[in-house]
This record gives sequence, C-alpha cells and structure tokens, in this order.
Amino acid sequence: MKSINYLKNKKILFALGLMLTFGSNIVSAASVIKGKILNQNNEVAHYATAMIINPENMQIVEGDMCDNKGNFEISNILPGTYILSVRMVGYQTDDTRVITVTQDNEIIETGKILLFENTILLGEVNVFPEIKSVKKS
Repeated sequence: MKSINYLKNKKILFALGLMLTFGSNIVSAASVIKGKILNQNNEVAHYATAMIINPENMQIVEGDMCDNKGNFEISNILPGTYILSVRMVGYQTDDTRVITVTQDNEIIETGKILLFENTILLGEVNVFPEIKSVKKS
C-alpha cells in the first residue's frame, strides 16, 4: 500500500514541477511596450489610448489607456511586428510607428508621443428663419 501512495505522490510532484517550470516560461515570455502621450503643448493627454495592431489583418492585439501622467504600458506582447496606434477624442490619430518585438521579455520604450488637435474647417453656414403665416379670424 505504501509503495503505491509513494509512487502516486512522486508522479503528482513531477507533474506539478513540469507545470511550474513551463507555465512560468510561457507567462514571462511576453514583452512590454511603454511610452508617454502628450498633446502639442506638452501637456498630459488625459484618456488617450495606445493600441498595438496586427498589420496583416488590422486587428487590435493589446492596448492601454494612459494614466494621469500620460504614461501607458502595453504588456503580454509576443514577438512580431505591430503598428502602434495612439488615439484621443478631438485629436488626430497617430498610426505612424512600427514596433518590432524581436525577443521574449523585451521592454520597448517609445518615448514621448505628441498628439495634435484635429481641426476641421467648415464651409459657410447660412441660417434663415422660417416665417409662418398666421390666419386672422
């Protein structure tokens, strides 16, 4: 009886050891992309988002909203080439950076990213009052 339990416990310990060894490698293998988003006046761009996009299918892979200091950190990035897309309401979208993650556990610093206000010039607008006739009784 004791030899069966000992063998069973040994197999369980071995399986747990394999899971911990390979499981931790899988979890820690992903890289991180960090940066800071500011507006054209070098002020924090509150609520700006940074996303990495797969250029082959234009699908969002991961993303993050910047904190109150404008910093963002996108984690769990596997090796590959991505487009960094930075967006904020009222500002022009910045899709100009190509990010290449070459190895596991890489930390990529983008530095400061400036967003510029999105200005749209409208043509002339004419407003005319509507005149309603009133019937006299």
